[in-house]
Amino acid sequence: MNTEYIAYRGECIRFSGNPFQDQQALEYITDALLIIENGRYTYVGDYHSGKHRLATLKISATKISGLICPGFVDLHCHYPQIDIIGSYGKQLLDWLNDYTFPAELAFADPTHCQATAKKFISSCLRNGVTTAAVYCTVHPQSAAALFEESLTRNMRMIAGKVLMNRNAPTDLCDTVQSGYDDSEALINRYHQKQRLSYAVTPRFAPTSSNEQLESCGALLQKHPSVYCQTHVAENKDEVAWVAELFPQSSSYLSVYRDFNLLTPKTILGHAIYFNEQDWSLAKEHQITLAHCPSSNLFIGSGLFDMGTAIAHQPEITTGLASDIGGGTNLCPLATMNEAYKVSQLQSNSLTAAQCFWLQTTGAAQALSLHGNIGNIEEGLEADFIVLRANDSQDIQQRLASAESIEEKLFVMIMMGDNRLIDATYIMGQRQHSYQIENYAHHNSSR
Repeated sequence: MNTEYIAYRGECIRFSGNPFQDQQALEYITDALLIIENGRYTYVGDYHSGKHRLATLKISATKISGLICPGFVDLHCHYPQIDIIGSYGKQLLDWLNDYTFPAELAFADPTHCQATAKKFISSCLRNGVTTAAVYCTVHPQSAAALFEESLTRNMRMIAGKVLMNRNAPTDLCDTVQSGYDDSEALINRYHQKQRLSYAVTPRFAPTSSNEQLESCGALLQKHPSVYCQTHVAENKDEVAWVAELFPQSSSYLSVYRDFNLLTPKTILGHAIYFNEQDWSLAKEHQITLAHCPSSNLFIGSGLFDMGTAIAHQPEITTGLASDIGGGTNLCPLATMNEAYKVSQLQSNSLTAAQCFWLQTTGAAQALSLHGNIGNIEEGLEADFIVLRANDSQDIQQRLASAESIEEKLFVMIMMGDNRLIDATYIMGQRQHSYQIENYAHHNSSR
C-alpha cells in the first residue's frame, strides 16, 4: 500500500486524562500541527516544534480556520427514527406504539433502508458524529444498509438488527431462530470489516421472550468480540412491566444478568431508575451507560444520576447519546447542553471539559475503542471535527468576549447547533464542509 501523508495546522483541543479526576486534563494547543499517515496521526504537537517533519516528508500543512476537536461519539441512537424526530412527545410506551413501530414497518423495503441510511450517515457527518452505536429495525436489511453506507465513508460504526419477538406488531417480530440466524449472518458479514462492529440488539426486555434473551446470550458467548446494546430502566411504567414479565429476576438490570447479557462491551441506554442492586451489578460487570438527556426530558422519563455513575468510574463507563428519535437533536452540542441542565437539577455541575470528554474521549473509552478513536494523539485514527461560528452573529460576539478555552467551549455548548460544525474529517479526509454545502445550497436555490 502506498503511504499517504496529510498535514493540518490550527487551534486544537485534546485530553491528557479524565477531567472528572484531573482539572487540567483538557489540553489546548494554540498552534497545533497534525500529521496523518494512512488515516492515523503520526505527529500531534506544537507547529513550530514539529514543522521540520513537513520538510522531511515533502508535504505542506493545510491551515484550518477554527478549533480542531476529536470527533463526537454517540453511544445510543435509532437511525430508523430520523424521520420522526420532534413528534409530539408522550410517555415511552405510547411513543413506541404511536411513532416508533409505525415508522419501523417501512424498513421491510430495502430501498427505504438504503435511502434512510444515507440520510442518517449524512446527518451524522453534518453534526460532527464520527462514530455511533446504532439500533436498526428487526429487518436484517436495515442493518445491512447502514453498514454499507458506513463503508462508503470509511466510518467506525457499531450497529445491530433489533431482536423482538413479542409485545410488538406482528410484522415487526422475528422468532428466536430467525433472530439468531439473521444476527449471526450479519456478524459474519460485517463485524470487524474495515471499521465496523456488530452489536447484538434486543430492543428491551419486554419485547423479547426468555428464549430469545437466552439466544442473545448464546450469540455473545459464541462471538465474544461483538457488542450488546439494549435499554434499561428508562421509565417507571416500563420498570413495573419488566417486574411483571420477569418475576424471577430481582431487578430490571438483573434480567440481563440472568440471561448472560452483561459484559464489558454491553451498552445500556438510559438507566434512570437504578436501585442500589443495579448500580452494584453494573459495577460488577463493568458495563457502559449511555446517558440520553434530550430524550429523557422530551419523553418525560426522568433524570439520569450522572454523579453516581461518575463515582463508579472506572468500573462503570459513561458517555452521552442523542437517542434520536426520542431525542430531539442529533447534534452533540445540544446533547451536552441538556446533560448540563439535567446535572444542574441534581446539584451536580458539569464543566465544559467534562461535557466534551463524555462525548469524545470518555465515550471512546466506554466502547473500548480508546486505542483507535476519541482523542487527537499519535497512533489513533484521525477522526476529527472543526468548530467555528458560522452564520451566527450572536455566537461570534459571545465567543469574542470569552477569556479562556473553557469559556469558549461552554458558550458553544449553551448557544451552539450544527452550524458550529464547520467540517468533519474521517481518517484524515474531509467528509463534510459547512461552507461548501451551504454555498452549493445557496446557489442552487437562487
